[in-house]
Amino acid sequence: MRNGTIWTMMALMVIAAGALVLTSCQEEAETDVATTGRPAASTPTAPGGEEPAGTAEEGEGEADGDETAESDTADLETAPEVGALAPEISVEGWINAEEPQTLEKLEGNVVLVEFWATWCPPCKVTIPHLNEIHAEYAPNGLKIVSLTDEPQDEVESFMEETPMDYPIGVGSMAGVDYEVSTIPHAFLVDENGVIVWAGNPVPGPGGQGDELEGKIAEMLG
Repeated sequence: MRNGTIWTMMALMVIAAGALVLTSCQEEAETDVATTGRPAASTPTAPGGEEPAGTAEEGEGEADGDETAESDTADLETAPEVGALAPEISVEGWINAEEPQTLEKLEGNVVLVEFWATWCPPCKVTIPHLNEIHAEYAPNGLKIVSLTDEPQDEVESFMEETPMDYPIGVGSMAGVDYEVSTIPHAFLVDENGVIVWAGNPVPGPGGQGDELEGKIAEMLG
């Protein structure tokens, strides 16, 4: 009987410790968005409510305090809507671009504006799909600009193991103008600078990457 009591107490201690870790991670993400504007990594949900494999932020946001999180970040959750003009982008530097990229310069092309970060697991899942989209549709006029607020040396170090074939803007605060609260997040902009699609570009169940590629194919295929 004593052994059973000890094991029960140990199990309760493990559950309590796990809850504390989840709460700590959630509080850190909330503080980051609320105080610095840096978005949290998104955790796409597959049909039926199941979370897809390969997203390391699984479970984040499930700890107590979700209602507080929603309240604290409510002012960051209204992104530019489909049908609106896309805000201009600004960065400190470019990788994979011979000259600075702006939406004004790219007018007349279909442009995919994506927000991401090296520390974001769902972003890393999205990169191979974006490489494929770039290879297939760049010859037809698609321009991808992938924006992060991180410095150039961090991104270049990341790219040594994870190749990215399209232009990357570093040191960018454009996510504030686009009111991005979770990443990855993407906006598809038509030849006139109007947003025609917005969403989570993660491919496969739980994301909208396949829907995004279908829209690009519809416009340029």
